[in-house]
Amino acid sequence: GAPTLASAAPPRVGPPKSVAYLRIQKTGSSSLGETIMPNHCKRNHQTCFFSWHLEHTHADKVSNGSVITMLRDPVERHLSEFDMLRGKEAYHLRHEQWDYKESD
Repeated sequence: GAPTLASAAPPRVGPPKSVAYLRIQKTGSSSLGETIMPNHCKRNHQTCFFSWHLEHTHADKVSNGSVITMLRDPVERHLSEFDMLRGKEAYHLRHEQWDYKESD
């Protein structure tokens, strides 16, 4: 006879053994990366890979494709980042990955 839904379903797979988290600034990434992800990984016996700025290719490789991120409305994110650039948090952006100079 025809396969039933139960017999046609793929075998159940548990959570991945590792998860990489891409942090995009000004998206709420600190809350997710510093509190939620460590708790989630501990609860699921996973290895979490996250740092302030993990490059996507590396994240994909170390986590076997299990990569997450957090997104935000682009206009709100841009305004928040602009405000950060002009305020006391600007020192966070002194990394070679950003084309940002004090004279800009």
